[in-house]
Amino acid sequence: MSYSIHPASGIGRLGEGFGRGLSEQLPKEVERYRLASGLKNLSSMQENDPLEQMAYIASLPATPQMIQTFGELLKMRNVRNAYGKSSSQEMSGGSSEGREGQHQDSKQRMNRESSMPKQEEMLRQVAQAQKPFQAQESESPPQIVQENPLAQKFVPGVRWTPQQRNAAVSKYINQGFLPEKAEQLASNDEERFLGSPEDYRKQMEYFDEQRKNLNSEFDRKLQKVLQKSPEGTFQDITGEMQANIERSMQRDLRENPNLTTDDITSKWAAKALETAKAKKEFDTTASTTGIESLIKGKTPLKKLEQYSRIFKDSGNSEEYKKMLVSKMKLSQQGASDIAFEPNKKIQKYIEENISPSPNSTINRSLKYAKDISKMINSGDSLLGIAHRIKSKDPFFDEREFFDLLREQQEDLSLNERQRREIAEGESDIIPHWGDILVFPFYLTESIRRAVGGNKK
Repeated sequence: MSYSIHPASGIGRLGEGFGRGLSEQLPKEVERYRLASGLKNLSSMQENDPLEQMAYIASLPATPQMIQTFGELLKMRNVRNAYGKSSSQEMSGGSSEGREGQHQDSKQRMNRESSMPKQEEMLRQVAQAQKPFQAQESESPPQIVQENPLAQKFVPGVRWTPQQRNAAVSKYINQGFLPEKAEQLASNDEERFLGSPEDYRKQMEYFDEQRKNLNSEFDRKLQKVLQKSPEGTFQDITGEMQANIERSMQRDLRENPNLTTDDITSKWAAKALETAKAKKEFDTTASTTGIESLIKGKTPLKKLEQYSRIFKDSGNSEEYKKMLVSKMKLSQQGASDIAFEPNKKIQKYIEENISPSPNSTINRSLKYAKDISKMINSGDSLLGIAHRIKSKDPFFDEREFFDLLREQQEDLSLNERQRREIAEGESDIIPHWGDILVFPFYLTESIRRAVGGNKK
């Protein structure tokens, strides 16, 4: 018996096996590709509804164990995203309005918001109730300031209504939290809301204690540098001056958080000592300045201006002005000129743009007022500026100058002292004896007025 091999049959069997293997392997590769591609798509589905995400997972060629694992991972991711969304909304929505905002003008708010959906209004109320806690985290460092104990934020709050609580839960669910966690977060919000008045009271007590400690340490160092008893310090620095220094010291502590209490009190005790020395020297100058100053051709102006810088450095410019009026017999304008040195811009303007001229005095005075009103800052004195202009231009019309400032004062950023100065307005026709002794230009001014008066 003989056997024969047919090549075609062998190749056929090989092709048949290869085809069978390929048919078995290809679906698996397709499934792997679908699974990999599906997981990649799932990772980018950040904002989709959880039900949509689970439905998408179920459509993937995954085993039950894989689907369960993916579901747990999906739950963890959604909770993480919910916390992130909630924290970002709180940070962007925080403000310093305080708790009192939710109690004010409630009727007006109800009228304005009557057209809002109930759910949206509830969410707004809850968000408003939560603002104090968000603001506390984003506010500037605590300030050592006294507050009104009857302020609304110190008044105990009332528990949320069921509608407010449900709105809070709904808000957290909409952010992606599971219902159980949303209820817990809403409960925490309500407890913080109810506890905040007590927290504010404790904070106010803490600030009050720190303020007393700061002032006590300052008083101790002040007595040491002045070498005085507590009562004796008032001989060198008045009580009002000490109070001004204490306010400046507290502001300095707020604005410089890196400084210690010892740093601050030492710094301001040294300033107080310089102020005490300047006050003593000023008293001597005031008691020894008389008609002989005119005879000798010397005035104490330079001395008084130097004292002014020392009083300004301790926050006592206004007290120094009062001393100039009471002890040197200066006018309000003359005293303001010395006690409140104008800022550099105004000084430059007066130096470069003002010169004596009997022509068009009204128009020129109005121009002075318009130009200078744009340069004024909180440390300037309107009376002092008018006095300094008059020293350069004796034909200056003060009445027109102050009338324009009165008309524009609502558009200017003026403090209370500057508004009072506008009310004081133009100076007296007859100069004060102290002004004549201190400011040389008053002699020529007095002669000019006696001869011809103001020319318009």
